[in-house]
Amino acid sequence: MKYFFLLIPLLVFSIVLSGCYSQIAIAPNQLEYVNNDYNKSDVIRVRNKSGKLVNINKKEPIKVTFVNGKSYVFEYPYEFSLHKNAHTFRVYSKNHPDMYFSIASIRSVSIRTNSTAADTIYGFLYLLPFLPFIPIAVIFSIFSTPQSHHD
Repeated sequence: MKYFFLLIPLLVFSIVLSGCYSQIAIAPNQLEYVNNDYNKSDVIRVRNKSGKLVNINKKEPIKVTFVNGKSYVFEYPYEFSLHKNAHTFRVYSKNHPDMYFSIASIRSVSIRTNSTAADTIYGFLYLLPFLPFIPIAVIFSIFSTPQSHHD
C-alpha cells in the first residue's frame, strides 16, 4: 500500500468531474429576470455572458462578485429589481438585507445549475484513458509493500 497515494489525484479528478453541479456565468443585466414576480416557473431562460440563452433553476443560489473583490451569495428567495435610473439594482434575499449596487460595480454573476448529460459524458471520456491504471496501481501497491518478518 506504499504507493496507494498515487491514486489520490485520480480520485480527486473523478470527484470533481462527476459533480452534480456546475456554475453558469450570466450577464449582470439578466439579474432582474430571476425574480419571483417576473416568472412563476422555477426554470427560466436567461442570457449567459456570451449572449446565449441558458436554462437555470431560479431557486439556486446566485453569486455576485464585484470589481472590488467582494462577493455575495444570495440564497433563494431573492429579488433583484432594477432601480428607476436603470443603473442600480436593489436586492434582498433570504440571507442578506436590502442592498443597492450599480451594474458597473459587478465583475461577474454566476448561478449553480445541475450538470448536463454532456458534462457527465465529458467527465467519463476524460477519465477513460486513466481507468486501466487503477488496477495496476492497486496491484503494484499490494506487491510492493514490504513484508515484515518475525523471527
